[in-house]
Amino acid sequence: YSLFKSERTPEMILKLSDLMNYIIYECQSDLVDLRKEIDFIHNYIALEKLRVEDSLEIVLDIQSDGIDYKISPLLFVPFLENAFKHGANISEKKPYIHIKMSVDKQGMLLFECTNLLDEIVLDDLPEKQGGIGLGNVKKRLDLIYPQRAELIIDDKSDKYMVRLKIQLEEE
Repeated sequence: YSLFKSERTPEMILKLSDLMNYIIYECQSDLVDLRKEIDFIHNYIALEKLRVEDSLEIVLDIQSDGIDYKISPLLFVPFLENAFKHGANISEKKPYIHIKMSVDKQGMLLFECTNLLDEIVLDDLPEKQGGIGLGNVKKRLDLIYPQRAELIIDDKSDKYMVRLKIQLEEE
């Protein structure tokens, strides 16, 4: 974008700067504030929206009861990356990515990411249950949240959905 002097370049650089700042300075500990992770998700999606323009319907619904929790940093990134990688460039149908996150008063986090998936792409995936990124997430969940996390991947026909439940602990 910067080579073509796009009007979006300054905004993209600011969003990218926010993402990099979070990754470099905030993610050095084992757990980060959930609010900061949510800010990262907002910035990531805002940057992707600039890239895909209006060709993709993106719905982001994040609800929290206001209680402060900590979470493993960058846990949601592989899900977001996969949704944009496999769900954003479908031309035959109207592509979409729907992301929901909620945390109830007992600290149960529910994260869902659903996107339209091209059936041809689905057939070409090396493993239907995910590649390296999703495998790493599963390992992290087992290490950080033993017996407190559940990851479900559903790839029915042209829809790909990731549902993650984690029982968080208060700060």
